[in-house]
Amino acid sequence: MNTRNKEDALFKQWRLKHPETSFMIDGCPNPFQYEAAIQKVIFVLKDGNMGENGQPGEVYDQRYELEHNPHRWWGVIARWCLFIKSPTVSWQEGLKAIDSAASIKEALSRHCFIQLKKNWGFGSVSNDELNKVVNNDKTEILEQLAIYAPNFIIACGNGDQLRHIFYCNQYDRKMTINGVGFWYVALGSHQSILVDYCHPSIRVGTKVNGIVAKGLASALTDISEIDV
Repeated sequence: MNTRNKEDALFKQWRLKHPETSFMIDGCPNPFQYEAAIQKVIFVLKDGNMGENGQPGEVYDQRYELEHNPHRWWGVIARWCLFIKSPTVSWQEGLKAIDSAASIKEALSRHCFIQLKKNWGFGSVSNDELNKVVNNDKTEILEQLAIYAPNFIIACGNGDQLRHIFYCNQYDRKMTINGVGFWYVALGSHQSILVDYCHPSIRVGTKVNGIVAKGLASALTDISEIDV
């Protein structure tokens, strides 16, 4: 069974847990590109921020959006993806390289993008609400992550929720030379690295966007050079 079939089979069962709400399908927009990548990276976000109009039983496939017509918001995370692939690219070069829907699509196609909260959301989701979602859907979240056998799982502002899923504690938390925290975690027999990073929409101001974007690529490089 290929990646897309595994995703679809999981979501078919997962949706049964949420019959009274809308549901978002997510994951790998381009399984062929992802599977061909030497370094497999998953970004785990909080929720899809699709608005308040989702009806019970309504389904939105975010994979289709990312592969065909990504919203301009994804340009931020597309630059993160660009710098992961090419760490020596400068911030100014990244701005020029990611400047259209086509360039966003190309940068995103090598990775996976998961929302913890599969119900449609609006604005920012509270930690209390996110904790309830994670507790309720923990089994399915882990099953989805396992489909992709990633090298890196990027916790985008939800490191506390993800570390609890993996039973990580602060004593196991390691740190890069620039202070980015991470844990070694197991997905079945596969070992991944959970990176405790910020959300792409973090409100730090445009003056440091380049530092945040290139900081993730730097962290992954540092971690890769550590002798496990």
